[in-house]
Amino acid sequence: MEIKDCYTCGSVNIVKDIYCEENVSVTFSKTVKYKEFGFLGKESEKKVVDTTAIRVAICKDCGSVRLYVYEPERDWLTYDQYMNSLLNQ
Repeated sequence: MEIKDCYTCGSVNIVKDIYCEENVSVTFSKTVKYKEFGFLGKESEKKVVDTTAIRVAICKDCGSVRLYVYEPERDWLTYDQYMNSLLNQ
């Protein structure tokens, strides 16, 4: 995500790509195809759940904060979907 100016005051005095604490993240899922070697190379699919860090941009003029991730096109999960995926592993 390209952040060029502050959405509150319009300033271009922005500090970008600041990392949040380690435990602040968002969850996404993707389906991965793989071959099972024990069963004549049968192709299977598996849903993989992963997280990505949240980034922060701060306006140095007004103090507004914007949260974002680098890969918005990922297959994002809602909280309920994430909890269900943990229970079904």
